[in-house]
Amino acid sequence: MIGKMRRILLGESYIPFMSPSFETRSESSAEMLKAPFQLESSKPSYMSSPINSSTDSGVHSEERFKRDSLQGGVSDTEEAATLLLLHSIPGGDISSVPEKVKSSLVKALDSRHPTANDWRAFASHLGMGNMVNHLRGFDSPSKVLLDQYELMDGTLAELRQVALGIERKDIVDILNNALNEINAN
Repeated sequence: MIGKMRRILLGESYIPFMSPSFETRSESSAEMLKAPFQLESSKPSYMSSPINSSTDSGVHSEERFKRDSLQGGVSDTEEAATLLLLHSIPGGDISSVPEKVKSSLVKALDSRHPTANDWRAFASHLGMGNMVNHLRGFDSPSKVLLDQYELMDGTLAELRQVALGIERKDIVDILNNALNEINAN
C-alpha cells in the first residue's frame, strides 16, 4: 500500500485493481478507468521515482541526478555535490536520522516563519498537501508529517531539496548536520 501511495504522490502512473464485475459497466467508463491516473509533478526526475532500497543501490538515482545537473536541474556545484552525496550514502533515508536531528527539524517546522514557509509549505512541496487540514489537529503537525514521509521511504535529499525550494536555510543547515552525523558513524 505504501508503494502505491508513494507512486501516486510522486506523480507516477498507477493502474487500480479492476474487479471481475468491472466488465459489466459500459465500455466508455471501462476505458476511462483503465487509463492510468497521471498526476502532474514538478520535481526533477531524480526525485520523481521511488527508490527501492532492496533493488536500488543509489546508482540509478546518481545517474539521474548527474543527467539533471548537466541539463540545468541544479545550478550550484556545491549543492549538486551535497545532493549527490545524500543520494549515494546508505543512510540517506530519514529512518537513519538521529532523534535529536528530527526534533530540531520538527521544532523549526512547527514554529511560524516570517515568509510563511512552515510545515504547511513543506507538506505541499513534498506532495502531501492533501494532509494539511488533517495535520492541523495535532500538537506537532511537522512530527506527524515527517513520520508519514518516513513511512513513504522519504530521503534526506528530497527533504533538503524541498527546504531549498521554500528558502528555509535553517532547515538546510539541520539536514547538512544530519548528513555529517551519518557520515561520522
